[in-house]
Amino acid sequence: MPVMSGRLALSCLALMLVAADAGPGGRPPVFSRSATQIQRSASATPPVGQAAPIGPESGRATAIPQALIAPPDSLQGVTASCTDFRTGLSASIRAQHLLADGTIAQGWSPEESHLCLGTVEGVSSAAIADGSGGAIIVWVDNRTEDGDLYAQHFTSNRTVASGWSEAGVPLCTARGSQYRMALASDGGGGAIVVWQDFRGGTSGDIYAQRVTAAGQVAWTPDGVPVCTDPADQAAPAIVADGAGGALIVWQDRRLGEPQLFLQHITSSGAPAAGLPDSALRIVPTAQAQLNPAMLSDSAGGAFLVWEDQRAGESHLYATKLVSSGLVAAGWPALGSQLADVAGEQRSPVLASDGAGGAIVAWSQRILERSHIWAQRLGASGTVTWGAAGDSVCTDRAEQFSPAIAADGAGGAIVGWEDYRRGPHSDLYAQRLSADGTRHWLVNGVPVCLAAGDQRSLSLIPDGASGAIASWSDAGGSRAHLFASRAVFAGLIPKLETVKADPSRVRLTWRTTAQDSRDYFVARLGENEVWGTIAHVHADGEGALVAIDEHVSTNDHFQYRLLSRVGDADVILGQVEATIPPPKPLALGQGRWDRSIRAVRVALTLATREPARLEMFDVMGRRLVSQDLGTPGPGDY
Repeated sequence: MPVMSGRLALSCLALMLVAADAGPGGRPPVFSRSATQIQRSASATPPVGQAAPIGPESGRATAIPQALIAPPDSLQGVTASCTDFRTGLSASIRAQHLLADGTIAQGWSPEESHLCLGTVEGVSSAAIADGSGGAIIVWVDNRTEDGDLYAQHFTSNRTVASGWSEAGVPLCTARGSQYRMALASDGGGGAIVVWQDFRGGTSGDIYAQRVTAAGQVAWTPDGVPVCTDPADQAAPAIVADGAGGALIVWQDRRLGEPQLFLQHITSSGAPAAGLPDSALRIVPTAQAQLNPAMLSDSAGGAFLVWEDQRAGESHLYATKLVSSGLVAAGWPALGSQLADVAGEQRSPVLASDGAGGAIVAWSQRILERSHIWAQRLGASGTVTWGAAGDSVCTDRAEQFSPAIAADGAGGAIVGWEDYRRGPHSDLYAQRLSADGTRHWLVNGVPVCLAAGDQRSLSLIPDGASGAIASWSDAGGSRAHLFASRAVFAGLIPKLETVKADPSRVRLTWRTTAQDSRDYFVARLGENEVWGTIAHVHADGEGALVAIDEHVSTNDHFQYRLLSRVGDADVILGQVEATIPPPKPLALGQGRWDRSIRAVRVALTLATREPARLEMFDVMGRRLVSQDLGTPGPGDY
C-alpha cells in the first residue's frame, strides 16, 4: 500500500470490514461524502456516530487547574494628583476599578477634591451606604499630633453631598487619639459614629457622635460619652435601632479579662431607658471576649459575633440581641459556635442574607497561615454551610482583615488584605451565593494591586448588586484615603479546558447561555505585549471558545480572557499552554458505522501539508480519493 507524506491509503483490512456488511448482491455500499470527512479525535479509536466536518474538537490536552491560574492584573485605573486642603501636602492617588461583569461604573472620573480626604498621613477608615447609591466615609486624620475624626459624604454620581464641606466634617478634634471607629445609619440620611477615645489618659473610653444628612454635627462637640469606666474599653461595634438611635457593643476590662458590654443610645445621644448607666454585660463567661461585630436584624435588634477564648484559642460565637440588649428567645445564652474547627478565628464581619439571617466572614488560622472563611447563620442561630464553614480564599500566602457587603441576592461580596504577591498587602474580593458557592476565580479577583500596602478595606452595597470600596493606600511612609466605585455584579466565566496540539490551542470558558457580553482573548507575544487573537460570544450552551492556530511546537503561551468597555480591558482570567511535538504520520483503524452506512477512519497528520485519503479494495482498485485540505498536525 503506498503511503507518502500528506497521502494516506486505507488497507484491505478496512475494506474487508466494509465487505463484511455488503449491500444486496454482494456489492459494497456507495460511499457517501460523510465517509471521507475527517474529525479531530481525542483518542486513537474514533467514536461511533455521525461523522462531523473538519474541526478542532480536542487533541493532546494541557489542563490548567483553576487553583493554579495566575491572578489577573488590576486595571491601570486613573490617577489624580491632589493637594490637601489644609496642609498643602501633595499625594498621587490611584483609583482602580475591578469589573466582575465586564462593565465599568459609567462616567466615573475622580476629581481632586473628591479623593483627597484629610492629610496624606490618614490611614484608617470606615464607611456605610447612604441608601441612595452613595456613601458616608469616616477616617482618622493625623494632621495634628493626635488622630482626629473626619467624615465625608459622596453621592451616587461621585460628588460631595450638598451641605458637606469639601474638606470633610470634623467629628472629634479633642485632645488624645481617636480611632477604631464604626458607624451606622441614623435613619435620616446621616450617620452615628462610635470610636475608642483616649482624651482621658492611657485607658480607652467609648464616645459617639451623630452627623446629619446636611453635614452638621448633631450632638455635643467632640462626641457624647458612651462608657468612661476607669478600665480600658476598646473595639466598639454599632447598629442602628431603627428609631434614630443605636445599639453599641465593645470589649471592656472592668472584670479583668475583656468582656462584652452593651449600651443603647437614643436619637438625642442619651442612654435609653431600662439599661444601667454603666452598660449591660452580654455573655456571662469568664474567658476573654474580643472584637465584636454587629448586624441589624431590621427589628431594632442585632446579630452579634465575637472572638471567644473559652476553648483556649479564639473561636467565633454568635448570638442575637433584642432592642433591650437581652439575648433573643431560643438562642443559647452563651452563643452559637460558627465553625467547629481547629485554629484561631479572627476579625469577623457580617452582612445580611436577605432572609432573616447573616453571612459571616473571618480570618481562619490553618497550618500556621491565615485564610478567609465564611459561614451562613440562620435566623434561629443554626449554621447552614457545614460545621466548619466554607472557604473563601485559601491561597498559599496569607489573608487577613476581611470586609463584607450583601449582594442583594442572598449572597455577599467579601474582600480582604492579601500577601500572595510579596511583603505588601493587596486587596482581593470574592462573591458568594446564598449556598456558599464562589462565583469568581478560586482565590478571588484583585481590587487593588498598587505599590505599598492597602489596608482598612470597607465594602458597602451600592443598591445594584455592587459595592463601593474605600481603603487606605500607603506608599512608603505616606498614606492616603480614597473611595472607588466598583461594579461587582454578574458571574466571571469559568475556565473549562485548555487543549493544545501541534497545530492549535483551543480555549474554552463556561458562562451562561443568556450571557450576551462581548469577550476577547489575548495572547502574550514578543516584548511582553498582549495582543488580541479572538473576539468571542457565548454559544447556546454558554461556552466561550477561542482557537489559536498560530503556534509552534514546544512553544509556551499565555492567554487572557478579557471584557472590553471603551478603551479599558477587564482581565477575567489567565491561563497557560505548552505546544506538544507532532506525532508521525499514521493511519489507524477503520470502522463500519451502521447508522450512516459509511466507514470512519482514524488517522494522524504530522504537518500542515495538504492531505489526501484514498481507499482500495482487496484487488487494489481505488474506490475513494478524497482531499482533506490542510487541517494541520493532530489526531483525526
